[in-house]
Amino acid sequence: MNTQLLLEEKHNIPKNKLLGNMKRKRVLELEITKQYEQLKRIEISMEKNSHDCGQGRIGSRLKDG
Repeated sequence: MNTQLLLEEKHNIPKNKLLGNMKRKRVLELEITKQYEQLKRIEISMEKNSHDCGQGRIGSRLKDG
């Protein structure tokens, strides 16, 4: 009986480690997704600002000309 408990414990150690790794993987995936979404928002904002600045320059050149 004691041997059976030792075998079960030896089995549970890698199983628990695997479950822990899977949880950490999920947390990292969520963090990566969050950071990706933040970067996309920044990229869109930068493109919009760049476009707005470019339009402003074109408009001022037309008025000057």
